[in-house]
Amino acid sequence: MLIKFMKRKCNKNTVDAAYDLLVQKILDSTLKAGEVVTEFSLAERFKLGRTPIREALKKLEIEGLIQIRNRTKIIQQLSDNDIEEIFDLKILLESNIARVATLKGTASQKRKLEVILMEMKEYKNSYLINVAYNNDKYLKEWLRLDESFHKLLFEMAGNERIIRIIRGLNLQWHRFKIGLMAIEDRIERAVDEHCQIGLAIIKNEPDLAEKAMHDHLLSLKRVLITLKKVFSPS
Repeated sequence: MLIKFMKRKCNKNTVDAAYDLLVQKILDSTLKAGEVVTEFSLAERFKLGRTPIREALKKLEIEGLIQIRNRTKIIQQLSDNDIEEIFDLKILLESNIARVATLKGTASQKRKLEVILMEMKEYKNSYLINVAYNNDKYLKEWLRLDESFHKLLFEMAGNERIIRIIRGLNLQWHRFKIGLMAIEDRIERAVDEHCQIGLAIIKNEPDLAEKAMHDHLLSLKRVLITLKKVFSPS
């Protein structure tokens, strides 16, 4: 019995490792949108077994990162309509997250949010002065702050089902995030938008927090559609 359990655990870990690797390669565009993939090609390319690759591809297909066209597996290609649908859902769900976080967040959590906002403001000032010297460093730091901000809001709201849905939606568009941050003034605007949301939550203004999140995501959707057209012109 113990041997069987350990074998199952090992297999699961191998599949998880294959899945995590493929997700990362999709998000950093090593595997490009529209690229045809097979179990064999991926196993050869990344030196992994075909069985964990097969299982990982099944999961990626469910999540929308792999699409099937004429029985061929390809890396997801987002249309403008896909982005519209993804962000319509994000606006609906994350605006509610901001409202609920305002109402349910504890004093301790709101103090943590204050710290994150302070770090974001300090980051913006430093970014404006030094970004030309180390763009990669500042991009990574912004992605860390952005993740910390949204993770805390999720914790404050406490709805695991909504959180899982949002994370699934994010997987589908996050490969554009690095390009998005390269747009002139986008990071500065992103900091300001996050601070508006955060301050509304800290000041216990749920209506304002909900609207600020709505406006932030609507602006992000519009910029993302423009960016996609630059990266993938028709």
